[in-house]
Amino acid sequence: MSIGNKSPELKAERGYTNPKSFVRPDGSECLFGEDWIIRKGALLIRAQGQCEYEWCPGGPSDAPMNRCTEDSGDPCHDPMPRHPKRDDRLSNLKFYCRRHHILTEPQREKRWLCFGEGRGESADL
Repeated sequence: MSIGNKSPELKAERGYTNPKSFVRPDGSECLFGEDWIIRKGALLIRAQGQCEYEWCPGGPSDAPMNRCTEDSGDPCHDPMPRHPKRDDRLSNLKFYCRRHHILTEPQREKRWLCFGEGRGESADL
């Protein structure tokens, strides 16, 4: 039985143990603690330690995709950003290098501070 927008049955079925983690009736997930750490490990294995950002040189066409060669480091929510409705399913996550993380999630750069700042104001990058 669903409780609000959470399904305890789906959470148990998927083996999540953190009390804050939950699964919505539509299957989307919101993971915390050890559940999130396990998900990041699965993501790193899929990415093989390399940024998963891909692009097609010269724009959209039938040409093969190029993949960034930088080391990955940041789990990103792609194509749906983490907010307003976070979804931590593996299919919604990519591992990106810092540059491509900022490129694909521009709302995050407002929260990152530049050197010399520290009074809580946003950085205009």
